[in-house]
Amino acid sequence: MMEKDKSAKILVTGGTGTTGRLVVEGLRERGIIPEIGTRTPSRESEVLFDWQQPETARRAFDGVDAVYIVAPTNTSDHGAVVPPVLDIARSCGVRRFVLLSASSLEAGGPMMGQIHAYLTDNVPEWTV
Repeated sequence: MMEKDKSAKILVTGGTGTTGRLVVEGLRERGIIPEIGTRTPSRESEVLFDWQQPETARRAFDGVDAVYIVAPTNTSDHGAVVPPVLDIARSCGVRRFVLLSASSLEAGGPMMGQIHAYLTDNVPEWTV
């Protein structure tokens, strides 16, 4: 992910969780220092980010070029929660989106399928 451009600012949502933590470690091994989005920031590299509180998104996405998306685990209604926050990301200039999901999900289907459809319809640079 953006390995050639180590100056790119990357936000890892859920960056203190099981998967997000591994993404953060992998980026750091490549010399990229990401921002870590978390509901409970406690370090300088961590920023407040909560899917259920969209007002936290604007500050978290400020100056970000790419985002690693770990959808919220405390809801099954991803179609209602995630797209409004991704709209904020796009309005802040985020141009690349990487979604933790399964590529076999049907776009527009339930839960994560709704996010696949959103990305397909709204984001030029994204991957699962």
